[in-house]
Amino acid sequence: MRKTVKRVNNLPSFKINLADLEVLYNRLITLFDVSDRENFHFTVTIELSNEKIEFNNLEELKNYSDLKDKLFNFSIFCYYSYSINNRNIFISVDDDSDRRAYVVVNGDSEAWSAGAVETVCSFFSSYKTWYFWLLFIPFGFISLFSLIISMRLFREGIFNENS
Repeated sequence: MRKTVKRVNNLPSFKINLADLEVLYNRLITLFDVSDRENFHFTVTIELSNEKIEFNNLEELKNYSDLKDKLFNFSIFCYYSYSINNRNIFISVDDDSDRRAYVVVNGDSEAWSAGAVETVCSFFSSYKTWYFWLLFIPFGFISLFSLIISMRLFREGIFNENS
């Protein structure tokens, strides 16, 4: 019998560069029982304005000269090829769409999957943008708040012409 536990979590709005991606790589590799780094697969796909580039390891990514310092549209998929466990991590960030960044973890146990999600979320939380909280406020809440303020100002006579 083979069991797979899937965990999905949204990530906050963040900004990272290539050096930060290397820090993420080092954190992710510790989640897998890696005896040799050559069999740890870390694929990064980056979408630029008119092209999509897939890097099969971190060295390829570092050596690519046409890449900007900040990463916006990218995805990461990592797994260890000699593992008997069914463990992998997928991170997707699409700056052009309304979809937020998210992480999908597949693991052989609830504990490993939860730990992997927590590792990824804590990493990206340390790179949050200052406006990250604005993404989580629903438009209806803002509209309701504006209506309440307008009614209060109207009642106090701010909008009365005779004042």
